[in-house]
Amino acid sequence: MKKRIIFAVLLLTVLIISQIKFKSETQTPVNPDIENAYNEIYNSESYAFESDYGINAIGSKVFKISKNIMNVYNPNLVEIDEIELPFDLKDIVKYITSTNENIIYIATVDYSNYTAVYNESSLTPKSIYSIDFSTSEVIKLSNDECIIFDIMSSVEDERKLYIKYAFDDHLYYGYLDLFTGKFQSVVELNEDNYYDVYDNSTLLATVETTDDQRIEVNSVLGTSIYMNRIVSKHPERSFALTPFKYIVHDGKIYFLDETRGSYGTLRCFDTLSNQFSAITYELTAPLYKIGHRSDIDEIRTLLYDDSSLSPYVEHIYSFNESLMSEHSTEIAEKSAFSRLQIVSSENHKVGIIYQSSEKSIEIIYINSNTNTEQILETVPLPQYRVNKIAQEIKDKKGNMILTYIYKHPDAEKKPVVIFIHGGPFTRYTKNQIDPQASLIYKLGYNIIELNYFGSDGLGIYYRELADQNLPEAALGNVEALIDWIDQTPEMDGDNISVFGNSFGGYLSMLTKLRFPDRIKCAIAIAPGSINDIKTGNLYEYKETLENSDDYDVIHLLKQNPQEIGIVYNYLDPQLAVKTDWKTVAKTNPSLKILDQFDQGHFVPPDSFKKAVYYLIDQTK
Repeated sequence: MKKRIIFAVLLLTVLIISQIKFKSETQTPVNPDIENAYNEIYNSESYAFESDYGINAIGSKVFKISKNIMNVYNPNLVEIDEIELPFDLKDIVKYITSTNENIIYIATVDYSNYTAVYNESSLTPKSIYSIDFSTSEVIKLSNDECIIFDIMSSVEDERKLYIKYAFDDHLYYGYLDLFTGKFQSVVELNEDNYYDVYDNSTLLATVETTDDQRIEVNSVLGTSIYMNRIVSKHPERSFALTPFKYIVHDGKIYFLDETRGSYGTLRCFDTLSNQFSAITYELTAPLYKIGHRSDIDEIRTLLYDDSSLSPYVEHIYSFNESLMSEHSTEIAEKSAFSRLQIVSSENHKVGIIYQSSEKSIEIIYINSNTNTEQILETVPLPQYRVNKIAQEIKDKKGNMILTYIYKHPDAEKKPVVIFIHGGPFTRYTKNQIDPQASLIYKLGYNIIELNYFGSDGLGIYYRELADQNLPEAALGNVEALIDWIDQTPEMDGDNISVFGNSFGGYLSMLTKLRFPDRIKCAIAIAPGSINDIKTGNLYEYKETLENSDDYDVIHLLKQNPQEIGIVYNYLDPQLAVKTDWKTVAKTNPSLKILDQFDQGHFVPPDSFKKAVYYLIDQTK
């Protein structure tokens, strides 16, 4: 017996030593260029706001949050209090303004429920705190019995916060009673009513699927307010409603009607009179975000803007008919500066804005009552910031594809990496610098960001160029881009790689499978699959479903194996169907699993760095 034990110990020791030796022999050597570039970008303190700032509803209190400390100031920025918070700045999700000048509500990530909820639903559970400036008291309003998903509005006179929440495995729209701390449901939610439109406890409109499979928003009296232009065989309403950007106030629904004009039209429907306002605004640029301007009948919008240092420009539109002259069709106010107003009081005389310059972002406090303007914080832009060039490339049909290029200034021919964004209902913008692309750029690559047909935020025409087959449209865009690279002297057409996150990762895999001889390296980060289209998440691409084998990467890999690098999370919460790529790789050895991460959808920097090592190994 003793001999057997000794033999087992010796055998285990040999196995451990051989495993250590194997790892040492196969471990990728450290590349100092990658490590230096990585540290400069991901370990840099630049472009990180140390504090967050806000004001109360009437502008009589200004607050600053740094880590877990809130400093409170009067309108002259004289400090009047310091409050210790039970959460950190990085945990804050949302501020909710109260009509009580001494109260502010803050929603934070609910970490006690985060892992279970997020990995199952991709929803972020939230906790809600009340901060009282008059007493310095911080109270947690939410409890462990109910899980809060979203905060919709607050009614301070009645001390209610309207929310969407889960209790006992059921979903509800209702409110948190701030007097009692109890949750009160207005309606139980299901797949039929989850996206209905409420103004506090009042139902303003229902969201329905018509007989011909369109998504329609109807008033409670049956008037059609909005109908999606796309027929969907597999409607998933959260995605089908993506173009229907709206806010509500005093029974009115202000919304983007994407069916009118190149970039849509802002409209207002009054549910009390059950009719549309005579005032409409056809937008001249794509809409990013819409908000209401206090109690005034005005709408604040952020529009995409490539012409300024900021990615967006603010426009304010009035729907107050008493201000309209008989010769005027619109009243619109455009910001005079490259600024975004992020916080303001109800009277708009006190506000906090940030202003972009070529080297920094300044957070500025403005008080029109005292005619003062003061810089609160100056944050340097990243040292790795690179000027991107907008480049339109013509496809075979003569349609223009919008790309952005990070190009090295010298004339030497350099390898190229095409970045393909995820979503797919998103886009690249000119003034947002991606750290992933910047890292690869620093290693000697030219970078091209592709806004493939179907990308959001580029107008209805660009969206419809996908022709209800987004994967095929994207592949056609990549092919046109490859042809353009071949004709561009400083681009190495023999050394082209594709890189994508999420849906962009899926498209990167398709690109390598469609053009194996023209793509040297393909990397997919947290890639989706054809299953995400089949489950209806991409509501307007029905043609893809009818020819699914043509866009099923697992099926295509069996027919024509190609080497593709993958970084993924097996329990990825944002993918409708989870794919264990390590299992797939067992029967498709051409797949290279570069790393697995275990939380969320977005790749951690260390996992991304392993993808960069793979890229260098394949292309240099």
